[in-house]
Amino acid sequence: MNSALEQWKKQGHFFDFNGQQIFYRDEGKGIPLICIHGFPTSSWDWRYLIPELQKNYRVITPDMLGFGFSDKPQKHQYSITEQADIHEALLLLLGIHEYHILAHDFGTIVAQELLSRATSSGPIKPKPLSLFAMSGSIFPELSKPRLIQKLLISNMGVLITKLFNEKKFAKSFNRVFSEQKKPDSNTVNTYWQLLCTHQGNKILHKLNFFLKDRKVHGKRWSEAWQSSTLPVCYLSGSEDPMYGEDTLIRLKAISHKKDITSLAGVGHFPHIEEPEAVVRHLVDFLSQPTTKQGV
Repeated sequence: MNSALEQWKKQGHFFDFNGQQIFYRDEGKGIPLICIHGFPTSSWDWRYLIPELQKNYRVITPDMLGFGFSDKPQKHQYSITEQADIHEALLLLLGIHEYHILAHDFGTIVAQELLSRATSSGPIKPKPLSLFAMSGSIFPELSKPRLIQKLLISNMGVLITKLFNEKKFAKSFNRVFSEQKKPDSNTVNTYWQLLCTHQGNKILHKLNFFLKDRKVHGKRWSEAWQSSTLPVCYLSGSEDPMYGEDTLIRLKAISHKKDITSLAGVGHFPHIEEPEAVVRHLVDFLSQPTTKQGV
């Protein structure tokens, strides 16, 4: 493990969720903001945003089960609902009852699950105040899984996982960044190290569970987006191969929520490629009176 990851882990904490150890970082003071990462990454995605955001917000960045430094059980049945349970359990552990959400990639689906629970009956749970979503499908019909993702959930998934290595990872990872903002080899290697922690590289075929979950719950999640009375907005890069300009046009047409923005010359990871722009858009969104009140 390189020194950057050692320091990242050292500054974090672990909590137990149903016998599994979940890694998280908790930094800053103010209104809680929980950051939900995507596939196949981790809380390390938020490293460029935290220094600025923690000045005014309590920034909580967990690694989902199966990702980053969290446990990666080999025979586990992963699900979006469980990942949402984990985020709620962490918030309760930290004594947080209201929070904003920043989500990326399949983390946007976890966020939609949390939104869907906001109006449900049952035990009192932490209440989301808003959602700032990035580079996610939002609606099942806008989903554009990459070839590697389709292969991983196919009957060939186990074989594809066995054949996957750092070289193939680097090639796949680089493709989702814009041409001008591709990560250097050290950064890619760090992401590979995170993926391999607790042998996570051996369960890749299990970590695309959200594609299967979407087939079952996709309608409910899209309805949560459409019907939510909470402030929500969406941001993606114009050069995102999955959720770029053509997807944004379709999203604007079908979404009831019209706070939808594109970052020119940016790929699938706006918070890594243009962190200053993301912070600017996020802080502006969170500073709006209706967002502050969560109404």
